[in-house]
Amino acid sequence: MKRTRVGGDAFKGALEVPVKEALERWGAKSIQKAVDDYHSWHQKDPDKVLVADGVKLPESLYAVGRSRELEYASDKWEDDGARYLYGHDSDSGPTVYCAKKYPWAGKSTSTAALLAVRNLEEPITLPILGVATYIIYDDTRNRSHKLVFQDEAVMCGALDRAAVVILTNAGPVVIRGGKLSISWRGIIH
Repeated sequence: MKRTRVGGDAFKGALEVPVKEALERWGAKSIQKAVDDYHSWHQKDPDKVLVADGVKLPESLYAVGRSRELEYASDKWEDDGARYLYGHDSDSGPTVYCAKKYPWAGKSTSTAALLAVRNLEEPITLPILGVATYIIYDDTRNRSHKLVFQDEAVMCGALDRAAVVILTNAGPVVIRGGKLSISWRGIIH
């Protein structure tokens, strides 16, 4: 049974686990929700789910600006196993949160609230949407920044379908707010 580590060194406890094993080990409720969300996004059943068990996430993340653009690679809707690039421009400007407190960062927000989970001590299951390549955001001073992700920055959806979660070596990047939602049509914002 192969488990693939994802998201770099900052996420040593995050594992892609076969669905059957995840259901047996962590119970049906959150795992089934992740499976259902994956199916809704990809229009096919997952072989694996991402479970963050033992991952030490920061208690809070900082608002660094408003998202203008997101690019990612995904195999959604495809049966050939290849990933295709998708780009999204945002009119509603959902907020970008990250672990680093930049000089222009705004207030901090609970990571558990951003991920729509009760607490960070329990295993967190997230449906995998693809691999993020970059985001462009405007900071509170209206300056643009481009965050380019490397090393397979796994992009997931929060279980409430209202946030994109990108797992990076520097900690999670969360995009939430505005009109952002995740549905069978993809990311809507």
